[in-house]
Amino acid sequence: MNDITVRFLDTYEYLKKQNIVYTPKGFANEINVSTSLITEICKKRTNAGITPIQNLLNRFNEIDGNWLLTGKGSMLKSEAIPVAIV
Repeated sequence: MNDITVRFLDTYEYLKKQNIVYTPKGFANEINVSTSLITEICKKRTNAGITPIQNLLNRFNEIDGNWLLTGKGSMLKSEAIPVAIV
């Protein structure tokens, strides 16, 4: 299993802890992929591909795509601090 898939599963666990999703089927529905794909990813039989990753990032805007793809930064986007223009 690759590092991106590990972070994808970490995101799924986070969403479960936040009571946003409850089951693999619910997660699959939220990101518009098949339940069987999520099941295979959860059982570590396949890696998360571009479609579930892209759909995850489109559906859950608070997840930082840079973190998901590279592991740099944190899972959640931080609030942008407005900068005064002088």
